[in-house]
Amino acid sequence: MGTVGTIADLDRRFGMPGIAKVVAGNGGLPKVCITSSQAEGEMYLHGAHVTSWKPLGGEEVLFVSSRSHWGDGRAIRGGVPVCFPWFGEKADDPNAPAHGFARTKAWQLESIVQDGDAVTVSMFTESDESTKRWWAADFRLVHRATFGRELSLELLLTNTGERALRFEEALHAYYRVGHIEKVCVQGLEGVHYVDKTDRNQKKRQQGEIAIVSETDRVYLNTQEAVQLEDPVFDRRKNSIHAPPLCGTRGCRKRGPCLTWGTTNGCT
Repeated sequence: MGTVGTIADLDRRFGMPGIAKVVAGNGGLPKVCITSSQAEGEMYLHGAHVTSWKPLGGEEVLFVSSRSHWGDGRAIRGGVPVCFPWFGEKADDPNAPAHGFARTKAWQLESIVQDGDAVTVSMFTESDESTKRWWAADFRLVHRATFGRELSLELLLTNTGERALRFEEALHAYYRVGHIEKVCVQGLEGVHYVDKTDRNQKKRQQGEIAIVSETDRVYLNTQEAVQLEDPVFDRRKNSIHAPPLCGTRGCRKRGPCLTWGTTNGCT
């Protein structure tokens, strides 16, 4: 199991020559760099935040803002933030950090494992005094990122306390696209959503989403896989939804798994 240590210590314990190394990233924050036969990638211990995935011969898939803050207690802008244990504002405490505390917390490195052409990086965080300031639950949360020809992300929550817990989670990915007006999103036909650009009105999706103007929507009760098509970069992104989540003592629940691939464009 990983413990807090210096970057050099972590690299000695978990690094894999020519494949994975732990180095100082932006702001001096430790990150894992992956270089495999199928992809390159980066994952910071700060928030267990995936900031880069570039498949062999392809373009960078993730977007990270040049204005991102790199420091303790600050969220990285872009990549794939881990939103937990609530999404957006905390319903009963407007002073709580937006999207929870997981994305601004220092995680620990658990393992780096090679499986064929893919490399899986696992990081974890647990309840402590800082988390109980905002959320009383006892928990252990693991984020696993598998870098290869596809990128797979998985959240695994274990309730380590005596009482059931209720939570929200999201892998809030930011995608680098070839041209915003040529991207389309499929799989949300008929789904109701909250339109945050129109006074949070509740609306119903008609057809695929063509992003030709400012769009900020929260889709409700989605059941099917959602697919983002980018014909300029010639690729497809699938988001596979998990079942509804709950928690009891010792209960382990998986979050959504994201996979990525290429396609011949929108269909």
